[in-house]
Amino acid sequence: MTGPIDIQKRKPEASRSLIGRSLQYKLTFLILCCALVSTAVVGFVAYERVRSAAIEEAKEKLGGETRLMAQRFRFTYHEVARDLKMISEMPPIQGIIRAQRNGGIDPIDGSTENQWRERLARIFRSFLVQRPDHFQVRYIGLADQGRELVRVDRNSLGPFVVRPENLQQKGTEPYFRLGASAQMGRVVFSEVTFNREHDSLDPREIPTMRGMMPVFDWRGERFGMLVINIDYPAILKRAFAEMKPQWRTILVNGQGDYMVHPGGPEASVQPFQMHRNYTEEPPPIVKHALESTQPELGVESDHMMSYIVNDDDGYGGFDARVSIIVQVPSEKLFAKANEIGSEVFAAGIGVVFAFVLGSVFFARSLMKPLSQTAIAIVENVADGLILIDAGGRIERFNPSCERMFGYKAGEVVGQHVGILVAEGVGEEFRGEFITHARQSQDHGNTFEVEGRTKSGALLPLELSVNELNLNGKVKYSAVMRDISERREMERVKAEFISTVSHELRTPLTSIRGSLGLVDNMLPNDLPNPAYQMISLAQKNTNRLISLVNDILDFEKLSSQEVTYEMTTVNLNDELVQAAELINGYANEFSIKIKTELPATTLHVEVDARRFQQIIANLLSNAVKFSRKKGTVILRAQEHDGQAEIEVVDFGEGIPEEFHGRIFNPFSQADSTSTRKKSGSGLGLSITKRLVEEMGGEIDFVSELGMGTTFRVVLPLITALKTPSRIVLPAGDTRRLALHLEDDADFTAMLGETLKDIAYVQPARDLSEAHEYLAFNDFDLLILDRYLPGEDGLSLLDALPPGADPIVAVVTAIDEPVADPRVDLAIVKSRTDTPEIVERLTDLLEEARIRKHSAAASASGSRP
Repeated sequence: MTGPIDIQKRKPEASRSLIGRSLQYKLTFLILCCALVSTAVVGFVAYERVRSAAIEEAKEKLGGETRLMAQRFRFTYHEVARDLKMISEMPPIQGIIRAQRNGGIDPIDGSTENQWRERLARIFRSFLVQRPDHFQVRYIGLADQGRELVRVDRNSLGPFVVRPENLQQKGTEPYFRLGASAQMGRVVFSEVTFNREHDSLDPREIPTMRGMMPVFDWRGERFGMLVINIDYPAILKRAFAEMKPQWRTILVNGQGDYMVHPGGPEASVQPFQMHRNYTEEPPPIVKHALESTQPELGVESDHMMSYIVNDDDGYGGFDARVSIIVQVPSEKLFAKANEIGSEVFAAGIGVVFAFVLGSVFFARSLMKPLSQTAIAIVENVADGLILIDAGGRIERFNPSCERMFGYKAGEVVGQHVGILVAEGVGEEFRGEFITHARQSQDHGNTFEVEGRTKSGALLPLELSVNELNLNGKVKYSAVMRDISERREMERVKAEFISTVSHELRTPLTSIRGSLGLVDNMLPNDLPNPAYQMISLAQKNTNRLISLVNDILDFEKLSSQEVTYEMTTVNLNDELVQAAELINGYANEFSIKIKTELPATTLHVEVDARRFQQIIANLLSNAVKFSRKKGTVILRAQEHDGQAEIEVVDFGEGIPEEFHGRIFNPFSQADSTSTRKKSGSGLGLSITKRLVEEMGGEIDFVSELGMGTTFRVVLPLITALKTPSRIVLPAGDTRRLALHLEDDADFTAMLGETLKDIAYVQPARDLSEAHEYLAFNDFDLLILDRYLPGEDGLSLLDALPPGADPIVAVVTAIDEPVADPRVDLAIVKSRTDTPEIVERLTDLLEEARIRKHSAAASASGSRP
């Protein structure tokens, strides 16, 4: 009986076990279903979010790459505009105009129109040698139906000058009307067309874009234009060759001309397509770009994602806009997103977390090809290109930068960009490089700065900085161009002008002295025509010397070679002296100089010699343009802590259209050969620079028929300063000389010629000379005896005890000097400048030997 009883006892336990397993299966099934549903929902949501994020990030990366490409193409237009502006400032441009307006002879330097044309042709030819993509440069006048004045072409043998008989009339060409109507200083670009010669198509069939800049004469009247013919497909191919884009890239201009690069380092560009005769129907994205008004946009289609940058850089004409399009196939961007989606739907809850983590890695790896493309562009651009973060730290440094600065990329990445800027630029600029760059970008795309190489050498750079937005972060791309060669050309030009001017001034000074001596020696009964000839020669010699001096001053100011001896002066005394010095000139025009000075003494800090030059320029201009027997007022007053100096004339006034150019070099309201008032046109330009570099301001008011007032404002000095001792830099072994002379031109010339062996301190009167003598031990005194109301020899009575300088009298009066303290006496009119310099050089060497001997005697040793 025990067996059945045991069996019956086990049935409830088995039943409970089956029920438990059933519940367990159901619960497991329920959990599994929930997990599957949750996985599906979470996976779908995660997949959509990852895919959406991947698309947005791809667009940002693609946008950054496209902006970098647009910046490179933008430089193509900047280069043409800069070349046109540089050529427009060359002397032959205005020289041809002056010669044409004055019977074929330039009244400024006597050059003929043909000579100016030959000089310009040489400049054009040198320019084409440097620009392989440009095949023609022309200077076209408006007259004679747009007659070409100077033209240089390029053929298979290189640049050549077109003969005068082959020059053409271009007045009927569409681009001529565009260039002829452009605003002053404005560069415009023509439609891309086939070039035409003698009303027929050029057989070379070069798709040509023309950069044009109008030319105006000194009166602001339109004269003609400069035109550069550019092989448009060639410049596009060169840009593509430098960038080597990885993805399909299209450049299209405002008319619909376009060129396609298929993408890839080995690919070559497709043929250039002109909108007037397409050989292939343009891709739809080209039409989209032409119709778009947005500066940037992304376009996603079924099979392709495109990013467009529309760049309008402010140039006028047909080609004011250029669009850059970069295209990436959708399957390339989103292949992994689709793969991850299928894995997410097949995996469990744990895979969801792995998918989320993997999606981050996936997004990064997906964007890696685009990052590599951007890197390739940076690495292959011909100009130096760096990428900077918002804090000014360098992130990318391309090979051109490595060659330019001598650093390897690894040495500068992570460093502040200020290490590439010269110490002399100033710590403020170095520390706030990005701020200064952005401010410069607001006023123009490029600016110049002194760079510094790894070796410490200075490197002049042209810099362009553009702000980018990459992945929501602000970055800056900076393109740097070495302009050492351009600076050298400017230096050579300045040295040439300076050398020519110096070579002219020496014989002119001798001629002036000789003419003065002849004038004094002429008998009283000499016929009147002979006197007139001598007077005419003297006046023209003085005009030439004045012109040469103006050119030298202008070149020194332009090259920042002018040094200033800033001292505190009595403004009232300076103005009285200026009025006295101009009186002789004013008497020639029957003009009275009237001074109106305040009762209290005003003091300003200026270079006294340069200040006299400023007032002399303003007074001489006022005298020239006053009515005969009129009055010129020279007044000064204090206003708001500043000294205001006014020069007032009551002449004809300045034409309103000339107001904006009055301080420009070589500008004159009347520049014809028949003008009544002589002058170089440099005086006011020099005056403005001198005033501003001494911390002042200058402006004017004028009314036609009523006269003109020029106003100079300088800061007042309330606490007078004592002249400081002249201290030469360490290692400077030059002698110290004091030159007492009231002829500023002669003082400047002598100081310039002796600058390698002596520092020559000018003094215009005895008072100033006494101050310098009290604080310095001079090796050489150069004295002019006959100063206004003073005898320069009296300075020797004020020599400090123990002072034993060598004394040279250099004066205009031919009479013996009996003073035993004088070592040498020179008469200016009987001694040419080279001899004066040679004799003073010998004295300086004697001074060196004398000082050395004195030092040796004091130490008890033999010299």
